Amino acid sequence: MKTAFVFDLDGTLNHAETLPDGLPIRGRTTDSFMSRQALTLLLELAELTDLYVATGRSLASTADFRKHFAAAGLRISGWILEHGAIVEQHPEWQERILAGIDLADLKSQIKEFGQRNGWGVDLEKEGSHQAVLRYTVGKPEQATAFLACLSDLLNNQFRVVAEPCKIVLIPKQAEKYAAFQTVFGKTHCLCCAAGDTLDDLTLLKNAAFPLTLHSAYSPLLRLVQQRGGFAAASAGHEGTVAMLEAAVLQFKKNAF
Repeated sequence: MKTAFVFDLDGTLNHAETLPDGLPIRGRTTDSFMSRQALTLLLELAELTDLYVATGRSLASTADFRKHFAAAGLRISGWILEHGAIVEQHPEWQERILAGIDLADLKSQIKEFGQRNGWGVDLEKEGSHQAVLRYTVGKPEQATAFLACLSDLLNNQFRVVAEPCKIVLIPKQAEKYAAFQTVFGKTHCLCCAAGDTLDDLTLLKNAAFPLTLHSAYSPLLRLVQQRGGFAAASAGHEGTVAMLEAAVLQFKKNAF
């Protein structure tokens, strides 16, 4: 069986911290950078294992990463997108995730509901995401109230990622580890996984060697430490480099 290293993007590979010679990454609300040193380490990892991206970004919003990877000659074996709802070139996974869900109808109902009740809630750019619904709110307190009113419409078919001014509705079966294991698990062993948010929890829980950053959500940090994985002492670009160096060491040691 082949080995695999699965890694998250935002907050794991790229950061808002400015780098004079960094590789620019455009974001929905803020831009960020990926360090050239991190890209060099990914190239080294690509010589040792197959690389997979698992991100909340859509196909369109990964364009900058793809451009930088292609320019460096970095091969990515698979792209898991939209919080695990989409696996590029594997439409059967998206069909499975959305079985029984009329996303277009739900989107229309939520829009009508928001307008009728005067909520300051807006859809993000149409066409950007194909399998999740993303909304922005004007004030943090609106997110909780808006979600409470949506419970009947969602019909227990979605999980929610709520941040102060952002709401993401994700079909319940959509999950990064489930996507990897279902689509690639017959040929690849999840040897290393790197992430920083709760969305990455099951990846880190099931990887032979999990990696994270000091700035990660506390449940992830505890999990990685308990499992004997690697938690970078630093955050930001420095932490990412340390984390990728630890992954390189694991593959060079043939620890799997």
